[in-house]
Amino acid sequence: MKTGQTGFTLIELMVVIAIIGVLAGIAIPQYGNYTKRAKFSEVISFTADRKSAVNLCAQETNFLTGCSGDNANGSYPGIPDDVTTGLGKYISSIITKDGVISVVTTDELDGVDYVLIPSKTDEIVSWRSEGSCDVLKLCKHN
Repeated sequence: MKTGQTGFTLIELMVVIAIIGVLAGIAIPQYGNYTKRAKFSEVISFTADRKSAVNLCAQETNFLTGCSGDNANGSYPGIPDDVTTGLGKYISSIITKDGVISVVTTDELDGVDYVLIPSKTDEIVSWRSEGSCDVLKLCKHN
């Protein structure tokens, strides 16, 4: 009577474990980056109302100067107030000064800063982002 092989050999099991190890070594860091980008999207969306207010200020006054959230004399009244202490789970502070919106995140996002800089030409306000979020590729799509 002839018997056949009834299991996996040691080398087959070692190959499977090596493949799983390589996949895990690639997937785990990528998952960490993905979750940070997902959390940072909340920061980006939180600036939308301020961008709209700065756009409106620039259109009505024809300048970016005075489009600030500090409620100083001469500031445009439609800009949301600056917040410098805990604004939620991911935002530590958000400040608008002469149209420039500066956000600092909490320790949950490693204190990354996100700066939106407007430029006005004719009737159009265009935006570019700067800060450590660009280096970490968290805000590269803006």
